[in-house]
Amino acid sequence: MMIFNAKSMLLVTCLYIVNVYTAFGQQLPDLSNSSGYISLLQSNLQEEKNFSRQVFGEIGIDFYQVADPYVNEYEMMITEVNGFFEETGLSFYIGEIKNLPHSGYSSIKDTMTIYQVEALFSKENRISVFLIDSFMLDSIPGCGYSFFPDKPDHNSIFIIKNYFNAAELTRMLGHFFGLLNTHDSRGGLEMVSGQNCSSSGDFICDTPADGNILGQVVKCEYVGTKMSISGEFYIPSVANHMSEGPAHCRCIFTTEQQRRIKYYYSNYREYLH
Repeated sequence: MMIFNAKSMLLVTCLYIVNVYTAFGQQLPDLSNSSGYISLLQSNLQEEKNFSRQVFGEIGIDFYQVADPYVNEYEMMITEVNGFFEETGLSFYIGEIKNLPHSGYSSIKDTMTIYQVEALFSKENRISVFLIDSFMLDSIPGCGYSFFPDKPDHNSIFIIKNYFNAAELTRMLGHFFGLLNTHDSRGGLEMVSGQNCSSSGDFICDTPADGNILGQVVKCEYVGTKMSISGEFYIPSVANHMSEGPAHCRCIFTTEQQRRIKYYYSNYREYLH
């Protein structure tokens, strides 16, 4: 007799059902900036590797948007996000759902506006998620932005409304708790062979090297032909939450990613409990 657990069902759902909130048209990149976080990550790698503490945390999320909020939509999304985070020991609940006071906050075009919105609305003991119409940094449009743990006083996440789905919120929360994108190269380019996996890329060895799969996934299959610095073709995971695969393909955290989430929650974000 075949037994399906919740994780198996979540994987099947993720791979075969397109989330109706996924934006149509051109896929936009994640603009979360990890440059200031890399040095902190590198300094903590050995301690993170040895981290084995059990983690339990219930974290409130406040949602802000310009248009009228749809309460049922948020409840369903949080349930799905909690399924993705189940093995980390973290869970989330809805704090408040509010309308932003005017449309001037619906477009973010620079970091100054990010800080202004955060100063006006963000709370110290909650994560604030701002659903906006457009997001752009350095003239590059993106789907969203999250602060990394090197800025523990910043509890904000920004997602454009056309990309508001459980997978995108999960990816932004992944950044918030210390995860890099699987294609991140600010700490060095990762080889396909994995021989430098602990000192480059996303600094995690159970995620395959990723040359950035944005726009190179068809029906949840990678169709790109990029090669790594070692001259080998990338074989990236389109299912990993921290990849640039389409939202409806992303549904897993690896064991080492889960450990990193636990570590940075316990050492940098536990004030949210």
